[in-house]
Amino acid sequence: MVSIKDILDSVEALMRERFPTYTAYRNLVRQSFARPSFLVAAGKQTMADATARTVERTAQVVITLFAP
Repeated sequence: MVSIKDILDSVEALMRERFPTYTAYRNLVRQSFARPSFLVAAGKQTMADATARTVERTAQVVITLFAP
């Protein structure tokens, strides 16, 4: 099963590819953070029965871009 960490890692890698000079943050931005940068965080997650033996899992990813 794919974990939320795997999803966040993949999204962050795509953002780094698109914005290679930006600083990347995960789930938390500290005071006096570097700009330009972006924040990748987990959003709402749901899980529901799909069939008798499987579940459907949905996860949202929130990306915040901090301009210079």
